[in-house]
Amino acid sequence: MTDCVLCSLFTALFGQRTCFLQSCLVIETRIMILMCTPKMMIAIQKLMYFVRNEDEGLDQYARRIYDHVFGYNIEVALANEDTWKNRKRPYPIYVKDALPDDAVQHNGCSRDAKNEEQEPSAMASLGLRNPQEIWSLADNSRIFLEAFKLFFEKREKDVGSLIFDKDDQLAVEFVTAAANIRASSFGIPLHSLFEAKGVAGNIVHAVATTNAIIAGLIVIEAIKVLKNDYQNYR
Repeated sequence: MTDCVLCSLFTALFGQRTCFLQSCLVIETRIMILMCTPKMMIAIQKLMYFVRNEDEGLDQYARRIYDHVFGYNIEVALANEDTWKNRKRPYPIYVKDALPDDAVQHNGCSRDAKNEEQEPSAMASLGLRNPQEIWSLADNSRIFLEAFKLFFEKREKDVGSLIFDKDDQLAVEFVTAAANIRASSFGIPLHSLFEAKGVAGNIVHAVATTNAIIAGLIVIEAIKVLKNDYQNYR
C-alpha cells in the first residue's frame, strides 16, 4: 500500500529534489530550458508543480497538491479508456469532496502538534491517538493536510533535505494518509498507521536504490549536454 509512488511524492515535496526545483525557478531558468531535451523538460515541468508558488498560503499550497495528486492525476489516467476496459475504474478525489470547507480551515491546532515523544505529529494535532485504527477518508484527508502543514511550520529547516524514514512519525503519518486516499480512489482496502509502518520498513531501501540509479542516469545525460554530445541524448 505504502508504495514507491507515494515515497516519491514525499521526496518531491520535502526531499532534496525540492531544493533543485526551487533553484530551477530562480537561477538561469532560460538556459536550463534551452539545454534540456523535450522529455527532460516535461519531467521538470511535472516536478515543478510541487514547488510552492511565491505568496502562496500554506493552506492553499496543501490543497493544491492534494487536488493535483488525488484528483487531476486520476482524471488524466481515466482519459486513457483502453487502460480500464478490464479493470475497475478509480475515481478522482478532491478536497472539496472529502472535507467540508470548515474542516479544512480549522483542521488542527499547531500548539498541540506533538506526541508523547515530543515529535511533531498530525495525529496529536487532530486528537487521534490509536495507531492501529483505520482512518476514514475524511480523517486521512485531514491527516494529509495537517502533516503537510506541520512539515513547513515545525520542521521548515529540514524541508529540502528530508529522506523518508519509517521511524519519522510525521513522515509515516503523511505517507500513510496519502496511501489511504489513493487506495480509496482505487477501491483498495485501507490500512492503519501501524500496518503501513511495517510495510514502509520493507520498501524504503528499494526506493533509495532506485533513486540513486536514476540520479546517476541524469548525471550521465547532463554530462552529454555539457559536451554538446547531442547525437547520444536519450
